[in-house]
Amino acid sequence: MTAGSSSGRSRALLAAFFLLVATQAQGTPESGDSLPWYQQELPDKLLGTRVEERQNAAHVFSIWFHHSRFYAIHDPSDATCLASARTDFPFSPSLPLIKLPVASVARAVGNLATAWLPGLTLVLDHPTPAAAEKLGTWVEALAAAWSHLSEGPAAAPATVLIPGLERGAAAHTPGVWALLSMVMGRDRAGPLPTLLFFDDLARLPPGLWLGLEHVVALRPPANASHQSLGAFTAPQHAASFRAALLSLPDVAIPTSAPNGTITLLMDADSPGIAGMASLLRALREAGAAHGVPARPYSPSQGTPLSAMVSALGGTRVLLGRAGPELAAAAALLPPGALVYELRAAVQGPPRGPGAAARGATRRLAASRGDLAWAARAAPGPGATLWADAADARYARWLPEECSSAPCLEANARAALVVDADAVRRDLAAALPILSVVGGDPADAVARLESVLPRPPDAPAPPPGTTGLWWDLD
Repeated sequence: MTAGSSSGRSRALLAAFFLLVATQAQGTPESGDSLPWYQQELPDKLLGTRVEERQNAAHVFSIWFHHSRFYAIHDPSDATCLASARTDFPFSPSLPLIKLPVASVARAVGNLATAWLPGLTLVLDHPTPAAAEKLGTWVEALAAAWSHLSEGPAAAPATVLIPGLERGAAAHTPGVWALLSMVMGRDRAGPLPTLLFFDDLARLPPGLWLGLEHVVALRPPANASHQSLGAFTAPQHAASFRAALLSLPDVAIPTSAPNGTITLLMDADSPGIAGMASLLRALREAGAAHGVPARPYSPSQGTPLSAMVSALGGTRVLLGRAGPELAAAAALLPPGALVYELRAAVQGPPRGPGAAARGATRRLAASRGDLAWAARAAPGPGATLWADAADARYARWLPEECSSAPCLEANARAALVVDADAVRRDLAAALPILSVVGGDPADAVARLESVLPRPPDAPAPPPGTTGLWWDLD
């Protein structure tokens, strides 16, 4: 490729990025007199809400939004509405869907202030609003969106609604916007879809009822072991996702290490791993026998997506503390690589906002099909370096006893103590398999997973219980 074509391609993607940012400015306080992103006029014929639960997604037609709620209008005179699926299911973790029985849709909205959002709207609930700037939490949601968009042009949304997140929360993270641009621009010849956030809905006139023509809410796969969207629905979707990443401008996979590298992922914003020097020394000793160098890697919030793809594109073994950032990095690995998860004894809350992170890396690796996953869990909560003396009172608690918020938060703040010798032994068993370059990735994955530890995820408590250890059988 010539320098001129490369620079032209870079300018084209940069123009697409600024088009996305300009599109997002619609309806913001800074835009002032910008035209609204909705239509003032309603369609000539209004129908009751119709729901179709398809594979991995719920399609909802003619729903209404008003005062931080979605409403399903159930019109007894509309045969299509009566014949549709139930309309009282949880539509979105952020904004519920409530059934509203009326005698006639036209009469119900005739005396209301109304507006209309035409076309297909994709609801994309961000799993962890408190970590909006973290690329890992976005990968969890966008992997499922990428699989949905693989269905072709008919699945391409005109609007993407992220109701649980304010626009400014992720506006200054270049990696997030680049990933959103890549996913939402998949196979599109025209402009990118309009992105709407919580604050865009909050700025609607107080009395306005906004009708949405067609909304898609993504669902976990039917065979998923956890109700989370942190995975692709088919291995070919993961392959096309990585191909799109490799085609980003300025991506250059280094060739200085022909056998790949062992990469120790260090999240600058997490407590991380205690004894990092001894662990890195063990990795270098294990890799030296096979000509595989080991190195630490610590991307920051401002690291461009293309730089992360370049840095991880030649990784053969990726190690890191369990969490969404490790899952995001795993999505960038080449086929046949190994992602090795370092787990604390306490894996996190079984329910609530942090529950989706449990097993995120394992789910993503399994959905790719060409990535081996292994993990080594700490023997107990005592294998931690506590943040302060108050947190250390949980050192003797068993994992099944640590279900309360204070105990979970104390473990989340603590640094993980890793058995470096055990990790060295695991890599000594894995590297001979990984050193066979050019073989079938699926065969390498099967062989790796047969010789490496794969602890199960901690089970979630049954519905209707407190989750505390004395409330479980």
